[in-house]
Amino acid sequence: KSTSATSEPMKYSELSAILEELGFERRVVRGSHVLFTHQESETAIMLPIARANETVRTANVVSTRFMLDAKGLADQRRWRQLVERHAERSTA
Repeated sequence: KSTSATSEPMKYSELSAILEELGFERRVVRGSHVLFTHQESETAIMLPIARANETVRTANVVSTRFMLDAKGLADQRRWRQLVERHAERSTA
């Protein structure tokens, strides 16, 4: 299955796994959001709390993707590799 960078739905479990693979630490902000922090690059990504199998809003995927690129954590090629690998895991 080929998954593009932003056009196909992504599950929260997939996005979380990608961020954790890139070295982000996950912390739940009680009753509100999930905060992913990458200390080395001083990057913070906030996502709404959701079930693992829920689809991430496109705006959240796009903003995460651009943040990772801007901070030098995942360029377009690396992002696509991560998305494809984690999409395959979730469907296996």
